[in-house]
Amino acid sequence: YTQLPSDFNEFWNKTKAEAAQFPLTYTKEYVEKYSTDKIDCYLIRLQLNKQNQCIYGYLFYPKAEGKYPVVLCPPGAGIKTIKGPMRHKYYAEEGCIRFEIEIHGLNPELDEDTFGEISRAFSSWENGYLVNGLDSRENYYMKRVYLACVRSIDLLTSLPEWDGKNVIVQGGSQGGALALITAGLDKRVTACVANHPALSDMAGYKAGRAGGYPHLFKNTVDMDTPAKIKTLAYYDVVNFARQITVPVYMTWGFNDNTCPPTTSYIVYNVLNCPKEALITPVNEHWTSDDTEYGHLLWIKKHLK
Repeated sequence: YTQLPSDFNEFWNKTKAEAAQFPLTYTKEYVEKYSTDKIDCYLIRLQLNKQNQCIYGYLFYPKAEGKYPVVLCPPGAGIKTIKGPMRHKYYAEEGCIRFEIEIHGLNPELDEDTFGEISRAFSSWENGYLVNGLDSRENYYMKRVYLACVRSIDLLTSLPEWDGKNVIVQGGSQGGALALITAGLDKRVTACVANHPALSDMAGYKAGRAGGYPHLFKNTVDMDTPAKIKTLAYYDVVNFARQITVPVYMTWGFNDNTCPPTTSYIVYNVLNCPKEALITPVNEHWTSDDTEYGHLLWIKKHLK
């Protein structure tokens, strides 16, 4: 259903150019509890603009000196801490620098109760971040999120330990969407792995079938306005997928009722780049450990 606006690339090129005027600014703090004899972890606070808006992330390095590929991992949906950052420690153990981020400017070291209070205050349907400012492409909340992913690539490619060649984006659900979006926005990206991406053909309900998460047109009639539909076209994964030229690996399950498999097929079918898919019929909105580790194996096969 989602069509490409005639000024899609013009809008995003202008938006990126404006954001790039703010200098790369961040703090870096060693995190002992997530460091081991093989990897070092740092908590990053990455400032996005002169309004002092920021994101946080855990940056994992191999402990051995060297030059390494960089991997950006955006998060799934919600207002929450970065859960289980050690679950993908094998990226750093096997020779990648990995930056696992949040998108709301909330320190992941906050306790669970605090995150719960913040989430209850700002995640309800009428004022949740995925609908905040949706009447305007300039003011939509996700504009800052997409630019934060590009700024994260600025950070990763500034590291002296980067190998100077490989920039990978990888994530699932909202993180899968942001991985594909970043690959479409930023030509420094060399490969992309996306699992059951959200934000895909979101207005598909207008065509009488399931649209992508967050199911705007299923949950409320207030979303079905010309202004909101126009804005969505500038933020839908489908239109970023149309811009991707680097290799993409997508995985999804047939039984996913959060990010319907039809929307993953839509994204996959519009990709005009080297691409591979792993379809797991039994999967709902989750992935197995084998599938997750398989993402790293695919990445290693596509390093330059």
